[in-house]
Amino acid sequence: MERIDIKRIKFGSFIKFICTICIMLGITVGLFTFIIGLFQENFYVNLRVIEFTGKIAGGVSIVLSTLLCALFGAILSIFSYLPFKLYLKIFKKIEIYGSFKRYQINEIAESDHVDKKDEKDEKEEKEDVMSQMSQ
Repeated sequence: MERIDIKRIKFGSFIKFICTICIMLGITVGLFTFIIGLFQENFYVNLRVIEFTGKIAGGVSIVLSTLLCALFGAILSIFSYLPFKLYLKIFKKIEIYGSFKRYQINEIAESDHVDKKDEKDEKEEKEDVMSQMSQ
């Protein structure tokens, strides 16, 4: 296991991440309701126009719960992106542990170069202040 620190995340990546989590939640809920539908004949799924019962209701619930959770995830991620960025700005990073595959992307490399430049500038400013204080 290795650790990565999330300092910034693009809007599209944030939406993908949240939607993926919500889709997996929808599949889990759908499978749970499918299992209930297998064992109970009085299990219903109502779509206002059509009503399903039993095993068919369980199968329909897998699809419906996945779609509804995906829609909820998309809406949730759109509204939670700015608060998440604010959180990262306040706390500087989020640590995540797991197995990761590393890619070298030019944009990431350039943004890291900018960060290193900023660090060098900060060090030079600190050295200037320290030298002024010592005089």
